[in-house]
Amino acid sequence: MNYTFLILILVALYAGFALLLFNGLNRKYILKNNLELPVSVIVAARDEAENIRQCLTSLDRLKYPQHLLEIFIVDDRSIDETQNIILDFIKDKTHFKYLRNDKTNLNLSGKANGISQAIKKSRGEIILITDADCEVPSSWIQNTIPYFHENVGIVAGFTQLQNNGFFSKMQSLDWAYMLTVAAGTVGMGVPLTCIGNNFAFRREAYEAVGGYEGVGFSVTEDFALLQSITQNTNWQVVAPIEYQSIVQSKPVENIFDFFKQRKRWAVGGVSVHWLGKLLILTSVFIHTAIFSLLIMGNFLLAGEIFAVILVCDLLLLFSTLKKAGKQKLIFLLPLYKIFSFFYMLILSLILLFNPTVEWKGDSW
Repeated sequence: MNYTFLILILVALYAGFALLLFNGLNRKYILKNNLELPVSVIVAARDEAENIRQCLTSLDRLKYPQHLLEIFIVDDRSIDETQNIILDFIKDKTHFKYLRNDKTNLNLSGKANGISQAIKKSRGEIILITDADCEVPSSWIQNTIPYFHENVGIVAGFTQLQNNGFFSKMQSLDWAYMLTVAAGTVGMGVPLTCIGNNFAFRREAYEAVGGYEGVGFSVTEDFALLQSITQNTNWQVVAPIEYQSIVQSKPVENIFDFFKQRKRWAVGGVSVHWLGKLLILTSVFIHTAIFSLLIMGNFLLAGEIFAVILVCDLLLLFSTLKKAGKQKLIFLLPLYKIFSFFYMLILSLILLFNPTVEWKGDSW
């Protein structure tokens, strides 16, 4: 079996996965008129003085009956002005609740522990999670709740990044690509992952696995909860991509924080379903093959394969980016493919020599 034939097998696998994911993305979900459910929104914040006011302002604009809504802001051991900003903002807002999390739990990360404490004090049947550096649309709850049909336990939302420069645009494409694949696998019936800053679940599904305490420690608590619920219960997952429910987040500012973030995701996702591992390996091998062909001087075959995977990625990403109002980013896709290849190569080396995860002052 020669090298070219192996590459063609990889190309066929890549194209096949793209078609399966595209089909999953186009899955139609059943909606239910259940806008009278009590809802608890929870935000964990640590040293977010720079971002928390914008987050709070967006939460205050949520269009949902206040008698059915409570918003918990969990201050996770902040040492900056986060606490003062929160307390000043919510002082005349009765549906906002402040919770200081100074307790440490060796079985949970700081964020998971804080969210867990808030859930215990909350009353919502549906719980929505976002981050302190995010801004939610006013229709966030209204456009998320209808997806909680009788058998649905998790609604995995979509998040996009603000993109004001080349590096932030590369990150935006990276997030869009990962969340598109995630939504596609949910549509295929094999939920692989989700994003924790636009994450909604039923209290009943959460309690069925013992909450975050039952799930145990993870550096990616959202992924761990999703995995536990899908593996141990009959609750279903949906992953709609709707403009009216897309959360806005901020990109990291420098390459060092970028690799810290991706390292945390990689370590936290090590137990992903075998389909996820196969998707990652196929992508890594085919990009490595292109690079190898270039080194060997086989520019024609390398270019042909690159064109095929670009078409596959266009098939997946264009609809997603259009729904997010970011379709102009599609013109940067060739550059993103190069960017992603080299960052994944560097990330692999970092994980090989230093697997320790550092995030928000904690190390694991």
